[in-house]
Amino acid sequence: MTESTPNYITEIELYEKDITHSTIGECVIKRGDEVISDTKASYIGVLDNIWDKMGTDRILTESSFKFKFLTDKNEEGGFIEKGDKGYHWRDRIGMFVQNRNAKRTLKEIIKMVILNQYSIKLRIKLKTGEPIHFKID
Repeated sequence: MTESTPNYITEIELYEKDITHSTIGECVIKRGDEVISDTKASYIGVLDNIWDKMGTDRILTESSFKFKFLTDKNEEGGFIEKGDKGYHWRDRIGMFVQNRNAKRTLKEIIKMVILNQYSIKLRIKLKTGEPIHFKID
C-alpha cells in the first residue's frame, strides 16, 4: 500500500483557512540538509526555532512582532514581566515577544522561511478535521 501524494495548497489558500485550534501534524523547515525546525508543539515554537538561527538584530529588523528586553520598563516603571501587555519570555532568543494568534504567527513563519530562503513542509489538521498540506521548496 502506498501513500497518496498530498494536495498542497498555495500560500494564499493557506491564509484563507481558519487555523484557530488547529494542530500541527508535521512542520519541517530546512536550509539545504540542515534542519532548522521539526517541532509540532506550537506555531510560536516553530517561530522560536527560526528566530534562534537569525540573530537579534535581524529579528528586530525583519519581524513584524513586537519585542521587549529584560531591561525595558513597563508603564508602571517596573521591569517587563511575563504577561505584561501579552509579552512572554522566549529563552531561545533572549527577549519578550508579544503573542499573536495562530494565523498571524503562521504568516510570520512563512515570511521568515521566505526571507531566509528555507524550505518548509507543513501538515496541519484544522479544528474541522480537514487536513491541510503546504510547502515551499
